Amino acid sequence: MTEITGSYFFLDNELISASNIDVKFLSRGINVYEVLRFANKIPLFFENHFERLINSSTGNKLCHNITLESLRKKVNKLIEVNPEKEGNLKIVLHSESKNICQVYIYQTPHYYPSENDYVDGVKIISIQEGRPNPNLKSWRPDFKKSVYKLKQKYSAYDVLLVENGIIREGSQSNFFAIIGDRILTAPGENVLKGITRKIVFQICKEKKIDIVEMDFSMSDLNDAAAIFLTGTSPGIIPVSKLDDMSFPSSHPILTILIEQYKKIINKHIT
Repeated sequence: MTEITGSYFFLDNELISASNIDVKFLSRGINVYEVLRFANKIPLFFENHFERLINSSTGNKLCHNITLESLRKKVNKLIEVNPEKEGNLKIVLHSESKNICQVYIYQTPHYYPSENDYVDGVKIISIQEGRPNPNLKSWRPDFKKSVYKLKQKYSAYDVLLVENGIIREGSQSNFFAIIGDRILTAPGENVLKGITRKIVFQICKEKKIDIVEMDFSMSDLNDAAAIFLTGTSPGIIPVSKLDDMSFPSSHPILTILIEQYKKIINKHIT
């Protein structure tokens, strides 16, 4: 699996040729990270990603001297010097000793769903798995490899984590179910609170859509009119198949969410 793309990366304050990066640092020490999307050379929701990065770093007791503006300048510079107008950037706070913390910023491979995926929905599978310290986004190489193998084996877009029978989140996404006239999603303290998840809550508030954080199980999905994922790369995307269960890929509430999210992205870029 390729970890870095683009021509350059940042290591602390130095802009370096991408050919000189040694990605083995990810298998050493502590690594907390954020992946953000840029479009038309604009980093999307940078402040939200920074806030979550700082939360993860504080939880892991490392890198206390990073500022919003210093990191923003590096992100903008890296986007400027690399040729791509659209893609994903990864920011990694890396520490191998108590008093030393390094900051890596680089472009990373991305997969954006096709237009057909948004129309027809995507396939996901479930596994019995929980995320330790769900609100701290730390690097788990063994888990990442096992998820990658499962997605390849079953041609799945993502893997849904189910803990003690309770639905939590996708390996790279948040999960939502439309049941009746409301949306259900896992409580924030039990999942990684995604940036797109936060935007969904904002849209629901503005459009007076009932959204509830609560525990629910796979059997509750028998009553679901639609299910969907949110994430940095896909935005908001319908799920048409979960294991052996099938779901409609369209729903009036889902249509509102997707349309409003697109408007927010376009406004952010322009």
